[in-house]
This record gives sequence, structure tokens and C-alpha cells, in this order.
Amino acid sequence: MNQTDELYKSGILAFNRKEYFAAHEILECLYHTQTGSDREFTQGLIQIAVAFYHLSKNNFLGGKKLLVKGIIRIKNNQANFRQFKLEKLIEYVENLIFNLEQNHEISLCFPSIEILETNGC
Repeated sequence: MNQTDELYKSGILAFNRKEYFAAHEILECLYHTQTGSDREFTQGLIQIAVAFYHLSKNNFLGGKKLLVKGIIRIKNNQANFRQFKLEKLIEYVENLIFNLEQNHEISLCFPSIEILETNGC
């Protein structure tokens, strides 16, 4: 496993443990070394992690703004990251954004990201 794969795996595992600030810190180390679609995808993961952190602290406005930015980056670049199963995350975030925009009651049962066993992660 190369360093990039290790950092992705560590960041996602922190994310899955609901340690969103730690996930952000780990993924940010990776982000600073990347370019192009890899950097965009990682930035999207960071934004979602920070959004979940803000939402867990009842900062709904800040959380929603980051969700919108992050989900666009993830969806636009997910084809390059087939080692992560992202469907549940994308569906949850899209529903959460809708409910926040409509001022509906929201559920903060944040999903995990499954890491598929493939080459690399």
C-alpha cells in the first residue's frame, strides 16, 4: 500500500469512527500533495467531514454550505475512486441538504464510507 492509499484509509477510518476533525486533518495532509481531480475529490471529503463536525455542534448554516460544496466535488470526481463505496454517503448528504433547505427535521445519523478491497486501499 502506498502513502496515498495509507492516508486515504486513515482518513476514512477516522471519518467512520465519527472523528470528523481528525479525518479532516489526515486528509488535508494528502490534499496538499495532490493536483487535479484527486485534489478535488479529497477536498470534497474534507468538506463533508467538516460539515458533519459543524452539524454535530448545531452549526446548521455552516454545515449546509460545506455539504453543498463537498458533495459536488465528490460526485464530479467519484469515478476515479472506485475503491470507496460512496452511494450511501451521496444519498444521505443530498437528502440532508434538501431537508436543511426546507427547514425540515433532520436526522444526524451520519453514514460511513466503505473501503473496498482492491488494488491499493
